[in-house]
Amino acid sequence: MGWTNDSITYSKTISTIMLKNCIRCHSNSIKKGWVDLEGYDRVKKYADNHKLLGTIAHLQGFKAMPRGAAMVSQEDICRIKFWIDNGGQNN
Repeated sequence: MGWTNDSITYSKTISTIMLKNCIRCHSNSIKKGWVDLEGYDRVKKYADNHKLLGTIAHLQGFKAMPRGAAMVSQEDICRIKFWIDNGGQNN
């Protein structure tokens, strides 16, 4: 895919994916399932414990998210995986 750490960043890429797919249910004010994905530190927590990728990729043993909506695009899942695999930096 030719991505680099400069092309897939938290601020330009990951936060946009979260806003588009997750924040409507998992924000500071809503926290469905007690999950808050608003802001780097909160997203990083779920990236580090593997729940972020497991849920959006619908992996066995994880609750498939977003619930009641279309699955996150495969390309966005790959972007998140790339970001996680490359240290999940706050950039």
